[in-house]
Amino acid sequence: MKKNILIFIIMLRCLEVAYTQESTYQIKNLEINTKESDFGVTFYKKNKVVFTSPKKQSFFIKRKWKPNNQGYLDFYESTIDRESNELTDKIPFSKEINTRLHEGTLAFTKDYQTVYFTRDNYLDEKVGKSDAEGKIVLKLYKATVTNGKWGNIVELPFNSHNYSVGHPSLSKDDKQLYFVSNMPESMGETDVFVVDVLGDNEYSTPRNLGATINTVGKEMFPFIDEDGVLYFSSNGRADGLGGLDIYYSKKQYDNTYTTPKNLGSSINSISDDFCFVKKEGENIGYFASNRYGGKGDDDIYSFIGTLKQRECENIIEGITLEKSTGIIIQNATINIYDSNNNLLFKTISDNGGRFSYPFKKCNASFKVEVLKNNYIKVTEEIKVKDNLKVTPLTILLENIIAKEKFVNYDEKGRLLIEIEDIYYDFNKSNIRYSERPKMNRLIELMNKYPEISILIESHTDCRGTEDYNMNLSNQRAKKVKDYIISRGVSSGRIECKGYGESRLINNCSEEEKKCICNETQHLLNRRTEFIIKD
Repeated sequence: MKKNILIFIIMLRCLEVAYTQESTYQIKNLEINTKESDFGVTFYKKNKVVFTSPKKQSFFIKRKWKPNNQGYLDFYESTIDRESNELTDKIPFSKEINTRLHEGTLAFTKDYQTVYFTRDNYLDEKVGKSDAEGKIVLKLYKATVTNGKWGNIVELPFNSHNYSVGHPSLSKDDKQLYFVSNMPESMGETDVFVVDVLGDNEYSTPRNLGATINTVGKEMFPFIDEDGVLYFSSNGRADGLGGLDIYYSKKQYDNTYTTPKNLGSSINSISDDFCFVKKEGENIGYFASNRYGGKGDDDIYSFIGTLKQRECENIIEGITLEKSTGIIIQNATINIYDSNNNLLFKTISDNGGRFSYPFKKCNASFKVEVLKNNYIKVTEEIKVKDNLKVTPLTILLENIIAKEKFVNYDEKGRLLIEIEDIYYDFNKSNIRYSERPKMNRLIELMNKYPEISILIESHTDCRGTEDYNMNLSNQRAKKVKDYIISRGVSSGRIECKGYGESRLINNCSEEEKKCICNETQHLLNRRTEFIIKD
């Protein structure tokens, strides 16, 4: 009998202890700030950043036009002073990307060969259409490096003349792009959305991050760090200190988010606080604010986070699943050992395949051991740090006999798929939940080998009339066929047939239809078998 490979997913997470209670922030207004609006720092290459600041006056004179209010915004590049975190050597970032209208925040791929950026509706020296109120909307654009210069500028396909799209941030693997929009699917004034980056300027349909993140107010300037922690600003949450506040939320293994937490009064103020970014692997970075005491409208601030010494409240969580089917695996044994190999905790996964182990340590190492009958034992080393992040960890448990062939022959020389027969409750035709893993294994094989066609043969026990049992067996065969088709297998590859009680596999039917048998023997007759068609 073949078994499936088991996936064991461990998730480390913090209990709902606010990150702000664990950290305080030392902040500093940067010398590079102007009297106007400076914001939107993004880390760029080694020891550099790009940020947004008003155009220099020479730009206005050269282009023979004047800005309105504070003037239009461009991208600028600076070097980080390692000692002070000040930004120096402010120079225009790219004349190919900077235009005569506004440029806003941006995000680079990890190889710095592609950039996503916010700009007014402007491309190829032409201003795009306005929205219904006559305002120029914001759009997201992408540029790539060719021969050392930025070019190949295209707008993203989910832009619109009817709503704004902006404030990009990329996941660590560059496969997901987060942004802000007031598109029709928004819950409030502006919401955080995400798309999958598919390549060749193709993207999935934008997905709203939902009510856990978004409110009826404004959610703006998302930043996703290397551990999948989402930072963003909001003015729509009850615990805000005033204006836009910076929050964080942890992305979980099922792609949902924890309840956002306010970063607290050491970094937020009664004014607008936004554009939070942190350096990978460190608790230092930058944000923007228009708080009292600044140099201009919006100023850039650096921050250094300091962890408080306190007892941590942490949990190791896990779920056990079959790899090939995703079916929950119950009763897997989990042993958790400390760094000295002392057993700390032993449990089994519950009916949902889940388990958890709470502990109160800020820095600790564990060994997690997972065992299940017919699967090879797997152990995994886990290190837990102070600022614990959501960290999915996947372990594969492989069956001991996984290398055997998928088929065999019956006594008539027919090929049999090595899937266990499935069994039914008395007088029922529905597939029992416990039998579905077997069905899913069959579906996996049929998807892997599209040349396979199968014959489904269903049977009953001897109780009831022959006509009734024939009808019941046909119902069972049809239910099995429908289940396989619903999982994407073509109906043309499946034939089904019921045999009623005509093929009993034991001596349950005596003379004169006595049908003398115990319940276990009856169950063995209530079955469906799977055969490869010639």
